[in-house]
Amino acid sequence: MCIKTIDVDCAELKQQLKWEKERLKHMKKVSGVEMLLGHGGL
Repeated sequence: MCIKTIDVDCAELKQQLKWEKERLKHMKKVSGVEMLLGHGGL
């Protein structure tokens, strides 16, 4: 029983890490765009 809960926790952690990576990638993209726009003189 305990092992199953640990498996579920691991799966959730992996999912969270995946989301974090995606979010960071997105944020980097967004900040890059903002930098370009800023340098564009807008």
